[in-house]
Amino acid sequence: MNRHIVSILALLLSVLLLFWFTGCSSKDDRKGKGSLKAEVTISNGTKIIKNPSAPLHGELKLELEETLTIGHGEKDFFSSWPFQVDVDKNDNIYVLDYKENCFKIFNSNGKFLRKVGQFGEGPQDLYEPIRLQVDLTGKIYVMDNLKNLRVFNFNGELSQMFQIISSFESSVAPDGNIIYMKSGRDKYRVNQKLSIVKAKPDVGGSFVKSYIEKTKKYPSVPIPDGGILLFFCHFDHNICYYLSKSGNLYVGDNSEYRILVYDQNDHLIREIRRDEKPVPITNEEKDFVIWESYPSDIPGNIKSKYKELIADYKPFFTALRVDEKEWLYVFKRYSKKLDDMPEVDIFDATGQYIYHTRMPRVPLLVYGGCFYYIIEETEDYVVKKVKMKNL
Repeated sequence: MNRHIVSILALLLSVLLLFWFTGCSSKDDRKGKGSLKAEVTISNGTKIIKNPSAPLHGELKLELEETLTIGHGEKDFFSSWPFQVDVDKNDNIYVLDYKENCFKIFNSNGKFLRKVGQFGEGPQDLYEPIRLQVDLTGKIYVMDNLKNLRVFNFNGELSQMFQIISSFESSVAPDGNIIYMKSGRDKYRVNQKLSIVKAKPDVGGSFVKSYIEKTKKYPSVPIPDGGILLFFCHFDHNICYYLSKSGNLYVGDNSEYRILVYDQNDHLIREIRRDEKPVPITNEEKDFVIWESYPSDIPGNIKSKYKELIADYKPFFTALRVDEKEWLYVFKRYSKKLDDMPEVDIFDATGQYIYHTRMPRVPLLVYGGCFYYIIEETEDYVVKKVKMKNL
C-alpha cells in the first residue's frame, strides 16, 4: 500500500514538474516575443522612445464589424456634403455638413437629435463650415471659411463667437488658444514654409508657440513663356498634427519617423521614434505620378525633367490619429494605388510600438474601439462606424 501511495505521489510530482517546465517554456516564448521593447532615455525632461522595426505583439489582422451606418436618403441626414465627424463622452455623434452650412447631432444608435446652423453671416449662422471639434466638457467648436469660430452647447445654443487668424487645419487647445498650420510661399509658390503654431483666438492671431517648422520645395521646371510649372506629388513630404481628446498635441514631419508629443501646458513630454528604413519611390511609381496625374498636353521633356526632381523615398507616414486611451495610430500608404488598404503602426500610451496592421481607409476619428469615416454610397453620403473587435 505504501509503495502504491509512493508511486502515485511520484506520478503527481512528474505531472507537476511537466506543467512547471511547460509554463516556463511558454513564459520564455512570450518574453522572447516581447523582448523587442523600446529603448527609453530622458533628455531635458523629455522621454525619447526609440522603437525597433518590429512591433512588440507582431502583425495584427483586424476583425472588423460595421455597427452603424447613418445615411442612405434618411430624412434628417445629408443631401449634400458631410465633412467631418466627432463624438462626445456619451458617444453622441456630430457631423459637419459643408454645403448645408450646419452640423447635425445623432445619438449613439444613429437617431437624429437636432440640426444646428444655416447659411448666413449672422451670429448663429454658418458660412461654409470646415472644422468641427467636440471637447471633453461638451463644448462644440465650429470654424467656417470666414474665419469665424463659434462655440455651441449640446442643445445647439451659441455661447461664444470669435474671429480667428485661420480656420484651415485648425483646432482649439484646452487653454482656448488656436492650433493651426501656418503656410507661406514665395513669389512663384516654389518654396513653402510650413509650421504648426499656437495663437490667441483673435483676428490678429497673437503668437504663442511654434511646435514644428519645415521648408518645403515643390519640384518645378521653367516653361517657354517664362513662367514656372509646379508639380504636386502623391508622395510629398509634409508636416501634420493631431490634437487628442485629452489635449495632448502630436506633431510630426513625415520625412523622418519621429513624432513629438506636447501636453496641455506645451511641455514636450515624449518623442516617439521607430527604426524604419526609407522606402524608395520606384521608377514605375514616378511614371504613374507624372503620366497619369497631370494633363497630357504638358510637354514630355518637362515631365521627364520633373521625374528627376521627385524625392528618392516616400514619406514615413501620411496621417496621425489618437484615441481616448492616448493610443497613437500612424497611417502609411506606400503603394501608388489609392485603393490599397493603408498600413497602420499602433503605439500605446507610453509610446511603445505594439502592433502593425491595415485598415480599409484612413478614418476621420478613432474612438471607443471604433473608427468613423464618411463615404459615398449609391449617390448618398453616409457615416460609418466600424468596431475593431480584437483590439
